[in-house]
Amino acid sequence: MVIFSDDFETDDFSKWTDVHTDGSGEAITQSTTKHHGTFAAKFTIIGGGCFALVNKVFASSYTELYARAYVRISALPTSGKSIVAIELCGTGWADAILALEFAYSGAPKWGVYYLKNGSYSTKFSGSISVDTWYCVEIYVKVSATAGQIRVWIDGVEDTNLGDITFDNNDKGDIQNLVFGGDYWIGDSYAVVLIGDCVVVDSAPIGPEAAGVTVKKGSNLSATMTEMLNSKMLFSIADRFPKLVPRRF
Repeated sequence: MVIFSDDFETDDFSKWTDVHTDGSGEAITQSTTKHHGTFAAKFTIIGGGCFALVNKVFASSYTELYARAYVRISALPTSGKSIVAIELCGTGWADAILALEFAYSGAPKWGVYYLKNGSYSTKFSGSISVDTWYCVEIYVKVSATAGQIRVWIDGVEDTNLGDITFDNNDKGDIQNLVFGGDYWIGDSYAVVLIGDCVVVDSAPIGPEAAGVTVKKGSNLSATMTEMLNSKMLFSIADRFPKLVPRRF
């Protein structure tokens, strides 16, 4: 069941509860760089201690959720710096339970910032590049004894970042989604994070079908996959050679 989604095609943040900026931070929607459709979100951070993000307060609280988005970043983090892309939170938007971030640990890497035993820990894995779209998906299950974290990058699960077990969770159940450039640590930098195609669901989401915004697992997505696996599109091209088959 889809809990929340926004592809920013309204060209604003009207679906979100709040927009948070500090210092020189800026959160806007724009049409220059996007993953799908016409518009995407743009979060600009200039200067240390600055942030720009949006958050969504859910109508209900949840003990487990999946959150997926497309993100790209304009500058790589260096030693001691990180910027959060997407996080699931407890009672307040700053009460992070799990945050996936562009981080630095010996080199630019993916990082998770997560709550365990009443305090925060971090893990790092993989690599990141500038001006590259990534499909990121996080899963959180909160429990006093057996909570869990899982992470997917471009549809592939990263078990170095996931498979983390909670011993407790003092931030309550999941009630907030945060998206954007949160807490880049450092004194001198300028970075832009672009985000698009945000979905929160009670079931796994996965990447979008190429070239169209369709939730993975939907009837339309399955139909398109069947078409691509058949000779349907090629027989159309053979019959009408002047027509170029649409790429799904």
